[in-house]
Amino acid sequence: MKFITLAPLLSAFLHCSIWIYGYSLNRNNHLFKAFTPMAFCSFFWSLFDFLIWINFFNHIIFQRIHTLIWVPSSFCVLHFFYALAKRKKDLIYYVFGFITLFFVILAGFTDKILDGYMSAYSAENPT
Repeated sequence: MKFITLAPLLSAFLHCSIWIYGYSLNRNNHLFKAFTPMAFCSFFWSLFDFLIWINFFNHIIFQRIHTLIWVPSSFCVLHFFYALAKRKKDLIYYVFGFITLFFVILAGFTDKILDGYMSAYSAENPT
C-alpha cells in the first residue's frame, strides 16, 4: 500500500473532525445546518475513495453508491455558500438543484454515469 492511498482516509478523518467541532460549538445555527450535508458528502466521498483505492469495494454496486455521493456534493457546497453569504435562493440555485436532482436520478437508475468506467483509478495505478 502506497502512502497516497491514505490521503482519502485522512481527508475523511478531517471532514468528520471539523463536523464534530462545529456540532460541539453551535448545532442550532443555520450555517451549521447548511454545512452538515456538505460535510456528510465530503466524508463519505473520501471514505469510499479510500475503500475503492484499497480494492475493498471494487464491485459496480459500490461504484454506483460512490456516484450517488459525489454527484450531489457540488449542490451541497452551493447550498452552504448561499447560507454563508445569507443570500436568498434565486433562479441559479433552483436550476442547479434541478440539474443535480436529474443527475442523481440518472446515476441511481441507469448506468449512464458509470458508462465506460475502468478500474484504473486505484492506488496501484493512479491516473
